[in-house]
Amino acid sequence: MAEQDAWSSAEWVGWLLRGHVADTDGDDEIRDELMTTARHSTRSLRRAVVAVDVVLAEQQPPGTLIFMVADDGGRALDDPTDRGAAEFLRRLADWTRAAVEAAEAGHR
Repeated sequence: MAEQDAWSSAEWVGWLLRGHVADTDGDDEIRDELMTTARHSTRSLRRAVVAVDVVLAEQQPPGTLIFMVADDGGRALDDPTDRGAAEFLRRLADWTRAAVEAAEAGHR
Protein backbone atom coordinates (compact mmCIF):
# COMPACT_ATOMS: atom_id res chain seq x y z
CA MET A 1 0.00 0.00 0.00
CA ALA A 2 2.76 2.47 0.88
CA GLU A 3 4.38 1.91 -2.50
CA GLN A 4 1.10 2.56 -4.30
CA ASP A 5 0.57 5.74 -2.32
CA ALA A 6 3.79 7.09 -3.84
CA TRP A 7 2.71 6.39 -7.44
CA SER A 8 2.29 9.23 -9.90
CA SER A 9 -1.01 9.76 -11.69
CA ALA A 10 0.46 8.16 -14.81
CA GLU A 11 1.44 5.07 -12.81
CA TRP A 12 -2.11 4.79 -11.45
CA VAL A 13 -3.56 5.07 -14.95
CA GLY A 14 -1.16 2.35 -16.09
CA TRP A 15 -2.27 0.16 -13.17
CA LEU A 16 -5.92 0.64 -14.13
CA LEU A 17 -5.26 -0.11 -17.79
CA ARG A 18 -3.09 -3.18 -17.13
CA GLY A 19 -5.43 -4.59 -14.52
CA HIS A 20 -8.81 -3.90 -16.07
CA VAL A 21 -8.40 -3.31 -19.79
CA ALA A 22 -5.51 -5.48 -20.98
CA ASP A 23 -6.53 -8.94 -22.15
CA THR A 24 -10.25 -8.15 -22.15
CA ASP A 25 -12.68 -8.81 -24.96
CA GLY A 26 -14.49 -5.50 -24.96
CA ASP A 27 -16.26 -2.90 -22.91
CA ASP A 28 -18.61 -5.29 -21.11
CA GLU A 29 -15.72 -7.37 -19.81
CA ILE A 30 -13.93 -4.21 -18.64
CA ARG A 31 -17.01 -3.12 -16.70
CA ASP A 32 -17.30 -6.63 -15.20
CA GLU A 33 -13.63 -6.53 -14.13
CA LEU A 34 -14.18 -3.14 -12.48
CA MET A 35 -17.26 -4.37 -10.62
CA THR A 36 -15.45 -7.46 -9.37
CA THR A 37 -12.63 -5.34 -8.01
CA ALA A 38 -15.02 -2.79 -6.49
CA ARG A 39 -16.89 -5.52 -4.61
CA HIS A 40 -13.64 -6.36 -2.80
CA SER A 41 -12.27 -2.84 -2.34
CA THR A 42 -12.88 0.56 -3.83
CA ARG A 43 -9.74 2.24 -2.48
CA SER A 44 -7.46 1.60 -5.46
CA LEU A 45 -10.21 2.25 -7.98
CA ARG A 46 -11.00 5.60 -6.33
CA ARG A 47 -7.33 6.59 -6.55
CA ALA A 48 -7.09 5.43 -10.17
CA VAL A 49 -10.12 7.41 -11.32
CA VAL A 50 -8.69 10.58 -9.75
CA ALA A 51 -5.45 9.84 -11.59
CA VAL A 52 -7.25 9.54 -14.93
CA ASP A 53 -8.87 12.91 -14.29
CA VAL A 54 -5.47 14.44 -13.45
CA VAL A 55 -3.76 12.95 -16.51
CA LEU A 56 -6.54 14.22 -18.78
CA ALA A 57 -6.50 17.68 -17.23
CA GLU A 58 -2.74 18.14 -17.62
CA GLN A 59 -1.01 18.85 -20.92
CA GLN A 60 0.69 15.62 -22.02
CA PRO A 61 3.48 15.28 -24.57
CA PRO A 62 2.15 14.18 -27.99
CA GLY A 63 1.59 10.44 -28.17
CA THR A 64 1.45 9.92 -24.41
CA LEU A 65 -2.23 9.02 -24.09
CA ILE A 66 -2.38 6.71 -27.08
CA PHE A 67 0.81 5.01 -25.86
CA MET A 68 -0.76 4.45 -22.42
CA VAL A 69 -3.94 2.96 -23.84
CA ALA A 70 -2.18 0.85 -26.48
CA ASP A 71 0.79 -0.26 -24.38
CA ASP A 72 -0.58 -0.57 -20.83
CA GLY A 73 -4.10 -1.42 -21.90
CA GLY A 74 -3.34 -3.40 -25.04
CA ARG A 75 -6.32 -1.62 -26.54
CA ALA A 76 -6.67 -0.84 -30.24
CA LEU A 77 -8.86 2.20 -30.83
CA ASP A 78 -10.92 3.23 -33.85
CA ASP A 79 -9.30 6.66 -33.46
CA PRO A 80 -5.64 5.82 -32.71
CA THR A 81 -4.73 9.34 -31.62
CA ASP A 82 -4.33 11.08 -28.29
CA ARG A 83 -7.84 12.46 -28.79
CA GLY A 84 -9.24 8.95 -29.23
CA ALA A 85 -7.26 7.73 -26.23
CA ALA A 86 -8.55 10.63 -24.12
CA GLU A 87 -12.12 9.70 -25.03
CA PHE A 88 -11.47 6.08 -24.07
CA LEU A 89 -9.89 7.14 -20.78
CA ARG A 90 -12.93 9.35 -20.02
CA ARG A 91 -15.23 6.36 -20.59
CA LEU A 92 -12.97 4.17 -18.45
CA ALA A 93 -13.12 6.76 -15.65
CA ASP A 94 -16.92 6.86 -15.93
CA TRP A 95 -17.13 3.05 -15.75
CA THR A 96 -14.80 3.05 -12.77
CA ARG A 97 -16.86 5.68 -10.95
CA ALA A 98 -20.02 3.70 -11.65
CA ALA A 99 -18.45 0.49 -10.28
CA VAL A 100 -17.30 2.27 -7.11
CA GLU A 101 -20.71 3.89 -6.59
CA ALA A 102 -22.55 0.59 -7.13
CA ALA A 103 -20.27 -1.29 -4.75
CA GLU A 104 -20.54 1.36 -2.08
CA ALA A 105 -24.33 1.54 -2.46
CA GLY A 106 -24.44 -2.23 -1.95
CA HIS A 107 -22.59 -1.90 1.36
CA ARG A 108 -25.05 0.56 2.87
